[in-house]
Amino acid sequence: MSYRTHKLYFLLIIFTGLALSLTSCTNYEPRIHTINDASRETDFVLNKKRDQGYVDGISLKITGKINGKAKLVILNYGKTVRKYSLAGNIKKEVFTDWYSDNAKFLYQPEPGTQGEIEIEYVFSSG
Repeated sequence: MSYRTHKLYFLLIIFTGLALSLTSCTNYEPRIHTINDASRETDFVLNKKRDQGYVDGISLKITGKINGKAKLVILNYGKTVRKYSLAGNIKKEVFTDWYSDNAKFLYQPEPGTQGEIEIEYVFSSG
């Protein structure tokens, strides 16, 4: 084989590998859950998309504004897995490994806290 043929095979292998790596991880559009009344404790469940396969993580973008303090807790079988402190102007982006089709959250405000919080989320599959 000539040098040119080797070079073409090499480029073909590189581009094929790149194409496969880009398509192996499915990206889904973010979904949104809103806490309209930040003064009330609430629990809620976020679910993966129906057509989504195996889940290996969850990305959260938490935004909003509250005039007090609160905690956002992720639970797994009733036990705390992650806990995020929230106050004032909220801009938090987090990722955590997650191997379930849903995630249960508990929002716990301190007394007198008011405002609104939005949670943009994506369950990742890869």
